[in-house]
Amino acid sequence: MSRQTIQNELASINQAITTILETGQSATISTSSGTRQVTMASLNTLYQRKAELEKRLRGGPKVFKGIPI
Repeated sequence: MSRQTIQNELASINQAITTILETGQSATISTSSGTRQVTMASLNTLYQRKAELEKRLRGGPKVFKGIPI
């Protein structure tokens, strides 16, 4: 995944998080793998994906002493 693709997906995820938090409803996000609808129940999933993408942008080790980080 290119740096630009990751940044675009992060922007979509941030917008979806904001929409869900502000409206308590659902949001549509576009990713490199397509478009999907997310709801308040999926908020934790969005936060996890956001953390993964931010980690990719930072670079650095993916594993520490054999444990994924």
